[in-house]
Amino acid sequence: GSITLHPDPHVIRGVRLEVFRPDSAGHRELAELSRAAHAAAARDDRTALAEGEAELDRRAGDAWGLTRADQSAIAAALRASGRRRRSESE
Repeated sequence: GSITLHPDPHVIRGVRLEVFRPDSAGHRELAELSRAAHAAAARDDRTALAEGEAELDRRAGDAWGLTRADQSAIAAALRASGRRRRSESE
């Protein structure tokens, strides 16, 4: 048999996520970076997508108060896990 995990919404309570605020310059920047990354993915522009993903990671990490060392460690752990970004897919 197999085990299927269905995350319970309560796990979000442990993550520091703010509600989107249109009056926040930081929130608007993240939204614009996300739109640009989605547009790059739609046109299969892997270079622009990779750059957009990296910038989104940096900005989100900054918003969460992560140091660059923290952000690098997270990126390394994701690479070691075998998870790939869309920009890295074949």
